[in-house]
Order: sequence, then C-alpha cells, then structure tokens
Amino acid sequence: MTVGRDPSPWLAKYPALATNELLARVAPLAAYLHHDGSAPPVKLRASPVYSLGAEKSAQGALAYRLGMTMAEWVARSLIGLPATTHHEDAQPTGAGPLWFGPGRRPDLWSEYPGLWPAVWSFEAKAARRLAQRNMRDGAGQLASLDVSVLPVPHSRVLVGTSIDDRLFTLVEHETHNLTYGATGDDPTAGLFNQARARLIVYLFLSSQGYEGLRTVAVARGDGATRFNETDDSTREVRDALRARTPDQVQGPLPPDLDARAAEFLTSRLPGTGLRVGMSPGLFGACRGLLRSLGQTIAEVASERPDWSRYGTQDSSTRPLRAEPSEAEEFEQVAEFKEAVDQRVRLQRHQVLADYELGVQEGMAIQDYPRRAETSGALEMYSNDTYVALDSDSVLMGPLRRA
Repeated sequence: MTVGRDPSPWLAKYPALATNELLARVAPLAAYLHHDGSAPPVKLRASPVYSLGAEKSAQGALAYRLGMTMAEWVARSLIGLPATTHHEDAQPTGAGPLWFGPGRRPDLWSEYPGLWPAVWSFEAKAARRLAQRNMRDGAGQLASLDVSVLPVPHSRVLVGTSIDDRLFTLVEHETHNLTYGATGDDPTAGLFNQARARLIVYLFLSSQGYEGLRTVAVARGDGATRFNETDDSTREVRDALRARTPDQVQGPLPPDLDARAAEFLTSRLPGTGLRVGMSPGLFGACRGLLRSLGQTIAEVASERPDWSRYGTQDSSTRPLRAEPSEAEEFEQVAEFKEAVDQRVRLQRHQVLADYELGVQEGMAIQDYPRRAETSGALEMYSNDTYVALDSDSVLMGPLRRA
C-alpha cells in the first residue's frame, strides 16, 4: 500500500478516491496469489486465476505491483529502513544535480541515519519466470547512480521476484563507499520519509468520516514489529481495558492504562476484510506534511509561467500557450520537482513538531472514535503503524479461510 509513486498531490484534491487507490494496490496481489496449503512448509504461489485465466497484460501488471511490494519488504523487513520513496518523487540528502535528469533510474530509495550508509537505492524486477536479462537490466539502472546523480556513500540493492513455481525473491547488494561525499546527519529524515510514504493511508483515514473510524488499543512497544498471536502484553492491556470500562466504547484510556497502552486510528478497507491504521503522532505528522506539500507546490508553480500547470489552480486560469516538446516537458518537470523538493527539505524539522502535537492530542485528534472489536483477526503493529486481517478476509485465501 505504501510503495511506489506518491499519489498525494492529486488525492489531496479527491481524498475519497484514496479508498480506490488502496484497492488498486491490494487487489492484484489478492487475486493472483494464494497459499498452497496449511501444512508446513506453506508456499505462496500463483493462483489459478493468474496461471489459467490472466492474459499477458494482466500478468505484467501483477509483475510491477509484486516486484515493488517485495522490494519494499526487503527494505523494511530485512534491512530495517523506515520507508521507501519513489525516485521520481523526491531526492535523498546528498543527491547530485542530475537526480531528476534524463535516463533510466532505479525505482526506490530510502534514507535512515541509523544505518550506514544512510542512503539506499532499490531496483525491483519481477516476472512469471525471472531471467538473467531481467537482473542485468536492473543492474544497469542501479549503475546509473554515478557521481552526477548520487555522489555520497550509498547501498545499491537489486530485488528480483518470480512466481514460477512458487514466489521467491533474489537480493543482490553492493555498497559504494565514496570518500569524497557525505550525507550529513538529519535526525528528521526517517520520520519525514515515513510520513510521506504513509500519506495515502492518512488520506484514506481522513476521508472516512467519524462513523467510518475505529480505535484499536495495544501495549506500548519498543518500535519492533509485533503480532497479536504472540503479544501477551497487548492481551493483558485489552483484558484490563474491558474490565475497567465494560460500557465505555469510546473516549480516553483510563489513567492507569494510559502509561502502558497506545491506540491507533483505524478504518476497514471496503470489500477486503483489511483494516489499516496509524498512531495519532504519525497522523499529525502526515497532516502537517500534506499541508506543507500543498502550499509549497502552489508557491513554486506560481513562480514561472511554464510551471503553472503543475500547481493546484484550476486549469481555466492557466495561460494558453503552445504545448512543449517531450524534451522540454521532461526538463521542466525535472526542474519543478527539484525546486519543490529543495524547499520542502528545508521544512523537514516541522514534521517532528507535527508528530509531537499529534501525540499530545491522542485520539482527540479525531474526536475519540469508537473502539473496534478485533477478536479473531490477525494483527501486526509497530509504534506508529497498524494492519489487521479479519478471519473471513479475501486476502486470507480460500484454503486459509477453510
């Protein structure tokens, strides 16, 4: 849900479509993958819907979504990065003058001061049968990160995914330790990039309306990903919450539980049995970041006539002019993105203040929605993100539900 291009510039105009965007990202994986049984070792395979019924164009669409998803999994679950950003949306600290320049580039990047190098670049490749030519092509895109594009120490990661005869992923990695460049130490980079990657979930939650939102309580953790099946602390918190407030279905946590419990703002994605959510702190960070991005895009777009069509004003107010050539359009877009990114980067520190404001507000940030009933669901959560699957979810697959 959080990998790929940032849709927030247009979703901010049509937030109700955030539901559709999330469905578009989840549906291909739900339709074309399934578990092959319940006895170990369980394999994730292409479903008959894919292998027997999908035409090549549909299989190609799955390859893109699956490849990007597995690259995100490698970045976050295997390496421990907070989030990824699409190469075309923004640039990491220390990027060179041709970051948005011509030529093919890797798909994703991430930046996290807690690791060395702090900057990581990812290229995702996927196919029904992954071939050497796919990996060579991806290696070539990673090799485009020369000193004019990324002149700082960075890691390059090639992630190749195949689903014949089962889903598997190959990861190739190398580190470029450039001694003449340094990324600097920006402690807000991780939170900033995480908030940017979660804007689609923020827009989904904020468009649901009060009745479409629910809160979910868990025990406070140390930042590591946890699962409700093995999280005794969360079970204790929920039992205590039910015992202390048997008739209270909304409102603040009791004072004796507030110190060891946390709550997420969540909503169910229609038709999927999937519930997604985030902490009030991350909700506040996303709220402030989206406001800042919108203002910055509008300001930059007003500074040059050839940039005006990239802003948020109505198209009827834009000056009539000849359409630019493809080369001119590419150059103008690259210049515009770089100008926006540099200005937004100067405001990174504000995301921390917005996050802390969200923490202070707690569930009052959305007027204390009702608490959700989560019994029977599979839940996964960290300090700031939450996802759950109902037992009858289509994403469980027919064998799991049976």
